[in-house]
Amino acid sequence: MTNLKYRFIAQYKDGSIYQQNETDTSIKNPERSAFYDVVVDDLLTFTLENKGSFFTVNLVNGCFETNAGKFRLHEGNLHNFRLVYFRRVVKDFDANSLQEVAESVTFFLGWKALTEDNKEIEHTIRID
Repeated sequence: MTNLKYRFIAQYKDGSIYQQNETDTSIKNPERSAFYDVVVDDLLTFTLENKGSFFTVNLVNGCFETNAGKFRLHEGNLHNFRLVYFRRVVKDFDANSLQEVAESVTFFLGWKALTEDNKEIEHTIRID
């Protein structure tokens, strides 16, 4: 299992919070990851956090926030924000022994939304 550099915190519109556990295991189904428990349609914000560093996406207005401040990647009025979150794991192997020699994990966080004329757009940030 990959050690997670960042863990997520899901804040819901009703003020409740769900945090990814250390083992990345679902409470509802231990065979699944903790993300299985997230109710994405009810999210207010979704944050990746590690030792004081954080990256947040607001799923009401599309703004991002990090330790460096808040920012927007879009103009105009958007609606129907939906979470985009995934991690990409890259493993390097020695060509002769086929032993794993390195692993890197990159996180992607953002949203998909609809423009005023209902065209879908997507904005994500990459977090190494």
